[in-house]
Amino acid sequence: MKEYYQSSKDTLRKELLILVLMKNITELERILNVKLPKSYKEYPLTFGYGGIFGRYILGLEELPHDGSVIDATVEYLHKGLPSGFVIIEDVQEFIFVLIQRGKYIL
Repeated sequence: MKEYYQSSKDTLRKELLILVLMKNITELERILNVKLPKSYKEYPLTFGYGGIFGRYILGLEELPHDGSVIDATVEYLHKGLPSGFVIIEDVQEFIFVLIQRGKYIL
């Protein structure tokens, strides 16, 4: 019985975390006035944020927060980045961005 209770508690905790992250994703889209691709939306739901082998993908820490995708994008918007771009990695020498489909042609 104790194992069932712990399992149910863990499941509920995961479901609540997913709901909070989905709300944060919606808030991110509202703040930056973009529609994120499904593939990126799944990243913070699965991994949160972080990296491996020298790559660090920005995620959804407390909104907005240093190191969050919102913080990085707003910083570059103030530097002249066109709206519709979302910074997902900032390596100082260069940045990786998501581009809102249909808004820009590369």
